[in-house]
Amino acid sequence: MGECPKCGEEHPLPKWNPFYKNMYPSAVKDAIDTALASPAQAKMNYEKLKLKLTTLAAQRSIVVNVGKIVEEIAPGLSTFPYHRSDCRSLLDPIDYVVFDGLAQEGKVRSMHFLDVKTGASALNKHQKQVKAAIEKKRVEFTLY
Repeated sequence: MGECPKCGEEHPLPKWNPFYKNMYPSAVKDAIDTALASPAQAKMNYEKLKLKLTTLAAQRSIVVNVGKIVEEIAPGLSTFPYHRSDCRSLLDPIDYVVFDGLAQEGKVRSMHFLDVKTGASALNKHQKQVKAAIEKKRVEFTLY
């Protein structure tokens, strides 16, 4: 229940319309008109939308899982630019630290912080922070 600020009467909230009809965007007006004119059609449209969103969520889940698998097997791929024995997996927030040269030459020529990306994925917030720290040379070696 809610109290009307003008008259002070209580009414069930589902009966309230907090907007004037002319304040709705045209797409919203059309959806309201369709729902009022044909509840069965509105329900069918809702079910189609729900199915579409569920399908998209399932597809995204598959893409994310495939990406995680690729992150883990990337050093074993023939196109991987470093020797797989030079890689040490962190997987979060950055996938690998690469000690380039360690396995074949027994000495570290260079170190790389490496993240594997598939498709259109991009660095997340923490990965961007790691990248920025490296670019600004805020990297240290600490002996404990």
